[in-house]
Amino acid sequence: MLAEFDFDFTTFTMERFTAWLEARRGRKILFVPRPLPPTLFGAWMASDDRDYIFYEVNTLPIHQAHIQLHEMAHMLCGHPALVINSQQARILLRQAHPSPSLYESLLLRSIRPDEMELEAETLTALIQEQVLRHSTLEKLTTVLSSDEDIAEYMRAMELA
Repeated sequence: MLAEFDFDFTTFTMERFTAWLEARRGRKILFVPRPLPPTLFGAWMASDDRDYIFYEVNTLPIHQAHIQLHEMAHMLCGHPALVINSQQARILLRQAHPSPSLYESLLLRSIRPDEMELEAETLTALIQEQVLRHSTLEKLTTVLSSDEDIAEYMRAMELA
């Protein structure tokens, strides 16, 4: 699967990889740092016009980057996202510390089979291997945040 991608790993940065994936999918990706329940490190949720990658803020930057890549790997594998509506997106984006029960109630509707998790984790490892092969290890420690994009998106939602 990785060989079929038209991404040049010699120029890898998290920003370039994300921009490539956004262009491939035709959708904006927002990265949302949040404290998550103890059993959850990341989650990919999608509304009608964009994707949200929620990731654990209270972990090491290299782990945060791994979580982000893992959630993007689900997209690349064609796995289904947890679909949320604009009201749910607003709640998740507005609350700096959403209740664990909110995430759990949303995620219980969309628990992925172990095969999907294994496929996404394998693809993540292969991406990281490509990055290491091209001597851009420091790029794997760059964490993306969409705080400014989220604020702009929320303002637009309030005007709608």
